Amino acid sequence: MIYYIFIVIFPFFSFVKNKNIKIYALMLSFLFLVSFCSLRWQTGTDWLPYYDDFMSPG
Repeated sequence: MIYYIFIVIFPFFSFVKNKNIKIYALMLSFLFLVSFCSLRWQTGTDWLPYYDDFMSPG
């Protein structure tokens, strides 16, 4: 469900005409994306095999 935020809300920022609001929306979007990616650490059913493959050489 959270992915709908990216699909629905972020495209509306392209219609903003005011430059100050557009910069503010860009910064807010960046912070939201960074926090979203950082909260996804160690989630999912296949996280451990990918981590093990990354950490083991060859």
